[in-house]
Amino acid sequence: MHVAFHAPAYSVANAMGGVGVRVWELAQAMADAVDVVIVSRGGSDLDADGVTFVDAGDELACRHVLDRAAAVVFYDLPDPRELIRLHERGTFIVSEIAAPIEHLEYHAIRVAPDPDCRYDHLVAGYELQVLLSDHFLVQSSVARATLVTSLCHLRRLVRDTYDASATLDHLLSPIPLGYSRAARARAAGGRPTLPATDFVWSGGLWDYYDPVAVVRAVTRLEQVGRPVTVRFLYPPPPDQVLREADRLRTEVDRLGVGARVMFLTPAPGHTQRDGVLLSSRGAVCVAKPGIENATCVRLRLRDTVLYRLPLVVDPFGATATEVLGLGIGLVANPGDATELVDALDTLAHDRTVRDDIVERIDLVRRQFLVDDYVAPVLAAIRERRRPSDAGTAAHARRVAALLERHPELRDPPRYPW
Repeated sequence: MHVAFHAPAYSVANAMGGVGVRVWELAQAMADAVDVVIVSRGGSDLDADGVTFVDAGDELACRHVLDRAAAVVFYDLPDPRELIRLHERGTFIVSEIAAPIEHLEYHAIRVAPDPDCRYDHLVAGYELQVLLSDHFLVQSSVARATLVTSLCHLRRLVRDTYDASATLDHLLSPIPLGYSRAARARAAGGRPTLPATDFVWSGGLWDYYDPVAVVRAVTRLEQVGRPVTVRFLYPPPPDQVLREADRLRTEVDRLGVGARVMFLTPAPGHTQRDGVLLSSRGAVCVAKPGIENATCVRLRLRDTVLYRLPLVVDPFGATATEVLGLGIGLVANPGDATELVDALDTLAHDRTVRDDIVERIDLVRRQFLVDDYVAPVLAAIRERRRPSDAGTAAHARRVAALLERHPELRDPPRYPW
């Protein structure tokens, strides 16, 4: 049998970002047990045993792959037409999703003629995915909690489902924001490829982040004779307008700290990340208070544990909860200049603190190995273990009602970049 991953909105190639990385890591872990086919934007230049790729633009090839799959794994921003079609065919549908909160930050939605209507369409797609999925992948405890709330609200949490297991482990499988055994082997064999820096900002520059606070902290440390260096791994993406990215570049120029706050351009490909991240001694990623920050765990945790990089993070959300609970970094409020300055200074210059955190990272790394979590998902697929409400008249009525309210879900998707 084969399992298909359907991610038409995303690249799963050397130039991929967050969702693509999650698809790639899980696909490599599953490929030890089943054949895997990834349907993604533009095909791929990556290679792994047991994994093949199909360009999402090749509709005939995609239809062939999806129709013959034992299960199809969807991510956020799915093609709702394929969700509906595969559900009607009886295909086993697995989803890793989160409520579409971050999309409220997207420039394309902010400047749309009717931003609420555009956002409402995204929410309708999320509801459809929750209604039509047979099994769910959850990244963290907060992701589990928010998904269970959606299951309850959409009437998928019925008595028989709860009675089958109060933990819902027959319906929800944890897949951490981690790495595959193959990625661990590649990282272990990697070597630094750039001049060393104290910190790396290894993800994007979304508007709910606060990278400017890092620039100001770097400036303050230079003024007091405790200099640190930071490398931003990715420039702003060319297809999105990000206010914080513009503010970041402006502040670096205004404060004259370009020698200590660096931007890596062009952005490194996925196969280059090992050498780039191993060129840093720590990581930093701080954000502002907000509901997106509160309800997500950032992929930065993968970099912290895979490359043994102590992380400085803000205290405002689920990422901080994970960092504090695991002891793999320091938490500092970016709105408090002293807190952030002290955290960066400590990790850069206090060898004892840094070594203690690295030792803690080594103790918890195994918790992030994706391969250790795939067996329950594959069992659910093989057994076609569907939720108790699947196939009932009540469930069919809820799906029909949603499609009646949102007939545009049958139209080609318009991704909100």
